[in-house]
Amino acid sequence: MPTDELQEFVDNPDETLETEYKSWLDLINDTEARADLARHIAALANFGGGRIVVGFTDAMTSAGANSFPGVLYDRDTVSGIVKRYLEPPFQCTVRTVTSKLHVEHPIIIVPPHGATPICAKASGPTVKGRPQGIVQGTYYHVSLVPRVLHF
Repeated sequence: MPTDELQEFVDNPDETLETEYKSWLDLINDTEARADLARHIAALANFGGGRIVVGFTDAMTSAGANSFPGVLYDRDTVSGIVKRYLEPPFQCTVRTVTSKLHVEHPIIIVPPHGATPICAKASGPTVKGRPQGIVQGTYYHVSLVPRVLHF
């Protein structure tokens, strides 16, 4: 997807079934954040592909500059999350787009799954006896109601 097409997602945010907006995530130190991102990636892949735009609040406004400056939102980071939590493995693309407010927003482009649905091969961290973020053996999908992911 060309950068000029991606520009619309950061300048005029609008969450749809194919486009999820997330706040900044600590993908280095927060295993729950990594597991949660894996769940969203799986749901989008199983839906037929889509994108996750990072750096926005729940009110769909820019959250400003990356709150975790040491965290790289790049292909290698996302690939590591996919390999850790999802099966079969696949490759996402990551593009960084600068908004009209001069904030850089990573956009994770999730491909469709193809013939084999994506399944969680590992659970997220356990808190009070329950896995957080993603549960092993689960197939995630996007619901027909925007902003809600079933698990």
